[in-house]
Amino acid sequence: ADLWLTFVATPHLRKIVDYGSSSLLQAVTMCLGNMAYAFGLSPPMAAVLGKVYTPVLAVGERVVLKKRRKGVEWIAVIILTLGTFSFLYLQIYDFEEGLGKAMKNLFPLILCIASACTSAFQALVSQGIYEANRDVDFYMNKVRFDAGSAAFTLLVVPLLSLTASRAKDIVWLPRTVDADCEVDHCWPKVTSLSNGGSLHFPWSMESSMLTCTSDVCTGVCECHSGLLAGWGLQPALYGFLAISVLYGILVGIIYDKYGSLHRAKCDAFGLLLTYWIGNPLLNYLVKGESFGSSLSDVCLNIVSFIVPLAALATDFGKIMTTKMLQKVCSYRLGLVAGLLSRIRGKEVALLITEHEELDPSTSEAIIDLMDQRAVDMRKQGARVRLVDEQAKSLRAKLTMLFNSLPSHQKHEYHQLSEQMDGDPGVTRPTKVAIGVKTWGHNHHMVSMARHGVSASASGSGSLCQIRSLGFQETKDCKDALTKAANCHETLMKVSQDPSHQSHQLLLEELRDNLVPPEPAPPFIQFLSEEH
Repeated sequence: ADLWLTFVATPHLRKIVDYGSSSLLQAVTMCLGNMAYAFGLSPPMAAVLGKVYTPVLAVGERVVLKKRRKGVEWIAVIILTLGTFSFLYLQIYDFEEGLGKAMKNLFPLILCIASACTSAFQALVSQGIYEANRDVDFYMNKVRFDAGSAAFTLLVVPLLSLTASRAKDIVWLPRTVDADCEVDHCWPKVTSLSNGGSLHFPWSMESSMLTCTSDVCTGVCECHSGLLAGWGLQPALYGFLAISVLYGILVGIIYDKYGSLHRAKCDAFGLLLTYWIGNPLLNYLVKGESFGSSLSDVCLNIVSFIVPLAALATDFGKIMTTKMLQKVCSYRLGLVAGLLSRIRGKEVALLITEHEELDPSTSEAIIDLMDQRAVDMRKQGARVRLVDEQAKSLRAKLTMLFNSLPSHQKHEYHQLSEQMDGDPGVTRPTKVAIGVKTWGHNHHMVSMARHGVSASASGSGSLCQIRSLGFQETKDCKDALTKAANCHETLMKVSQDPSHQSHQLLLEELRDNLVPPEPAPPFIQFLSEEH
């Protein structure tokens, strides 16, 4: 009791309550999905209808979370949605009866669509909670979500039992759980509310429902009741449980790192697995149909690839667009760095690093690079940080220099040179030092920045000098010294030679003394490719 009171008094329970909205939506999603399966929805149909989640989520992110998406992403979402419904139409269309046969039982279809929409809203709520709790460990967030989901699920199950129209949905009703049972009395008949039935309270159930008794139903027809009825008879359920837990963990990681829309795009590949492997395998095991007969519809086979390919197009389009913006911005930074170097008469550093890696300066200005081709000047192509002793007083002039068109840039350059006590008639050398972290990731930006500096110097006839600040080189040396120290540690354990320990300590000391150089003003730092 004391332990329980301590737990309640701590912030843990309050945090679980804070996560309750997401947990409630998750529980409702699971209930709606299970009910859709229970009313006869096939796994391929569930996978297809579940893709309604993607457009609902995309619109929800824009409306609720105010997130902006590139045009190529919206196009891919539209293709993804249209491809999904094309696949659905081809799968349920009957040549003789049209859509009449598929639409005879709309209830499971509606349940599945409602489950997908609820899941989209749950994803939006979850993403908001994740972003508000970035300092919390992922697994702690996961425990808080699941604790609330378990509580809400236990509340929802009795409500479903009260209004159920099938015996297996009523937790406290004795019924058989083995499909091989052929005794009618062991399968209780339940009157639904729409047909004049009443709520199925445990203490006031109709006598016509209590037909499964121990004297009539034995062997495979043995009666069971309770929340876990039938689990011992179906070992495959434990495998399903393990897969569901793993799936929940992976989905949570994707939510945390990449966002809910990326998770929806990853789910598109589940359609391929379900249609090409899962459904044919199920038909072979249950109905004895061959894999060829299950995949005999060539048109449907082709359309099944549209959905995952549209998801791939979204990511590749976004990556290529971002890289293109980075290249353009890096080239312009190189041009401006060369101009600033000649104006100041000294070397200018051009940094492609994280903003947080450098201490804030009292003599800095944040300048937005405008998209010169855009009619709307509110559209900005990049944001840069300029550190210079005269940056704040000259911010307006520097912004004009950064954003002026080539025809006006020469005029701005001469004005700035005169204001900084320079001589615009003297051609000074162009000196730029480029500092970059994670060279492999930013190689395209470094290359374009070098081209920009060279173009700036060639246009003025200035001598061009470009060097590296040594960020990446220092990192590579530290990594090499660490590997060498680890090798000596291993050799010492194998040979028992104490000289290896002294070599190890010497290498570690050299590694610890290696520090990347601190850039001195003036320097320009790339902050983002899009503001």
